[in-house]
Amino acid sequence: MISVGRVAALVAVVTRVLLVACDGEAGDNGGGTARIRLLNASGAYASLDLLVDDVRRNSAPGYGAVGDDASVSAGTSLSTVVTIADSGKTKLMVLNSAVDAGSVDVYLTGSDESRDNASAVAATVICLSAPVLMGTAGWDDHNRSNRFFSVDSGKNYLSSCDPNAVIFTGGDNDTFMLWYAQEVEGHRTDVRVVVLSYYNTDWYIEQSMNKQNKSEPFKYTLSLADYRQGGFNDVLYYQDMKIPSIDLRQFLDLLKKNYPQLRYDRNNLVPSKVFTLDINKEEVIAKGIIPKGMDSLVVDQMRIRLKGTALEKKDLAFLDLLVSNNWDRPIYLNNTSLSQLNLDLRAYVVQEGNAYRVLPVRNTRKDRENLVNTESSYEKMINQFGYRGLDNPNLYFNEDYKGFVQNHRGSLNSLAEALVDEGDTTRARNVLFFNLDKIPDKAIPFDLTAVSQIDLLFKIKEKVKALEIVNILGPRAIERLDYETSKYSGLSLEIQRNLYVLQELQRILYENGENELAKKFEDAYQRIVEGIQINDSANRRNF
Repeated sequence: MISVGRVAALVAVVTRVLLVACDGEAGDNGGGTARIRLLNASGAYASLDLLVDDVRRNSAPGYGAVGDDASVSAGTSLSTVVTIADSGKTKLMVLNSAVDAGSVDVYLTGSDESRDNASAVAATVICLSAPVLMGTAGWDDHNRSNRFFSVDSGKNYLSSCDPNAVIFTGGDNDTFMLWYAQEVEGHRTDVRVVVLSYYNTDWYIEQSMNKQNKSEPFKYTLSLADYRQGGFNDVLYYQDMKIPSIDLRQFLDLLKKNYPQLRYDRNNLVPSKVFTLDINKEEVIAKGIIPKGMDSLVVDQMRIRLKGTALEKKDLAFLDLLVSNNWDRPIYLNNTSLSQLNLDLRAYVVQEGNAYRVLPVRNTRKDRENLVNTESSYEKMINQFGYRGLDNPNLYFNEDYKGFVQNHRGSLNSLAEALVDEGDTTRARNVLFFNLDKIPDKAIPFDLTAVSQIDLLFKIKEKVKALEIVNILGPRAIERLDYETSKYSGLSLEIQRNLYVLQELQRILYENGENELAKKFEDAYQRIVEGIQINDSANRRNF
């Protein structure tokens, strides 16, 4: 192989390479040999070496200088991407393996020819060698063919919503796929997608006041003037006025009337960290929006707590919509928007499909993150959602992509858990095995959601399948931890995740009488934790 690179700094990175061959017999010096000289045309280098079959043949020409001739036999075994002349002549591969190279020029001439006489017969071909190499080596990491879950995921979020709904998203990655599904494929154009980060602007709030596709305009208590940029409601800071709570409708009315006691300098204020919203239980139940079996959970008053020390415009507009809508059209959040709102709504959301519907019902269970509408979720996730390609081990899924897959796995687990709570083990089993069939480990490796799958499989008496996953997940976590702790110090996120896996596997296995296997993971856990502590102590001493 003929390669070009900086001495002691050869790395596997391809940049731009230019090859120029002489006219006619391009490098043929008779007798089946070619003579090669190296020109260092890059100011980034003090010197370059030319190697033939890993043997240095041409050493250290400086910038602008040409090295000595090197003979190469046409019969030399070469890693070949470019043919310089006709069949039987010398073949050549040139690799510029330095990341900071501007360009590296290699001239091929006969031994009795001047470089000045060389022509660019092969220049166009070799200039393409870098992208060709990059394409062949990196194709599998960038190939998007047969990968449809971006579209399916967008459709699934839209399909999670009931007709004429509003769904809030967080930003680019969880929004554009929904817009594509609506605007290109015409899927669920009755649903209004609201990007929470845009909702901090008056122009976007104004858009929500207009009809879009089949989605009707939003109702607000405050006017567009109340939401103008640079106005009093860009940010509303919390001021402790010793008020335990404030009625949300009254608060909006005071803002609408520009109540002076709620203003400081150029901003309106929030006088309490708790907003209350009174609920007419009979009216809400009569609307038919409360999931089956949750009538007893409907509250007389919602108490929404402010997270942090300020309401942003997006939070105010959300509260305004919640009040003004009066439960007439469904309002949903996804994982991102639920966390990005400066309002604690977790107790008042019900999972439907892959989204969370805001309803005046309160989750009173401390061991359940949220309520689940099992009827709606089962129909949507099992019969309506798309999961194309997630069972194909030949497709490449990057980390962002896997995040949406993990969300779906987690939502299916939550549905199965809620069905177990209801005593419906038949449908719970259907959901768990559906999850494993549609998103198998062979295509997308098990993540943290597999821990819940194992626990649920034991609960529905599917011990064999549970242990099958345990024997994949546990050894994989140990292997990953051994690698991470040998390379890095401290508790990285990857280490924390895998320690969590081992810790949960111990608990689940001991609870289900699998003591021998549980002890194996317990011993591994203790060994790894002790190793981390020892390494951490040593690092502190060295510091």
